[in-house]
Amino acid sequence: MKPSSKVHEDKLLKHHVARQPILNIKKELFAYELLYRDSEENAFPINTSDEQATSRLFFNTLMLVGFEKLTAKQRAFINLSTDALLNDFPKLLNPSDTVIEIVERASNISLIAQRVKDLKKDGYVFALDDYDGDPKWRPLLELMTYVKLEIDDPVEKTNAHIKELKCEFPNIKIIVERIETYEQFK
Repeated sequence: MKPSSKVHEDKLLKHHVARQPILNIKKELFAYELLYRDSEENAFPINTSDEQATSRLFFNTLMLVGFEKLTAKQRAFINLSTDALLNDFPKLLNPSDTVIEIVERASNISLIAQRVKDLKKDGYVFALDDYDGDPKWRPLLELMTYVKLEIDDPVEKTNAHIKELKCEFPNIKIIVERIETYEQFK
């Protein structure tokens, strides 16, 4: 093996994919969220753009590991950058196996809303990740199947946020992230 090939191979092997379980209210596995990582430290790599993370996640998931193997035949939530969403990345995914997440750093919301409408016609399902209540998300909320919120302290703040969302968008399913204790879960 040539030295340059070995260096390239080692660099590829350093990229990782995190698989975070999403549980339902009965604590049963509902889906997995697939997250790009570049080391065994379970954190989003510093100085990595959303576009880089999306393309590396796709390469690692689809080419190196295999989608079915990684998801154990469960549905997968996958973050897509604005550029990836507006281009053909979603078409690499089977709509019955995935939920496309729109990240909190997304831009061009009106273009994304139109793209989501078009992709929904083909059976794709969407989630708005880390929803913060900002009015800029309004054009997307009615198109979402899922909205993901991070748990607030105190938990009552999260419950109030959920009630507001459900009142206005009764069909949206809420996923609460960063639940670290059983008390928070209850």
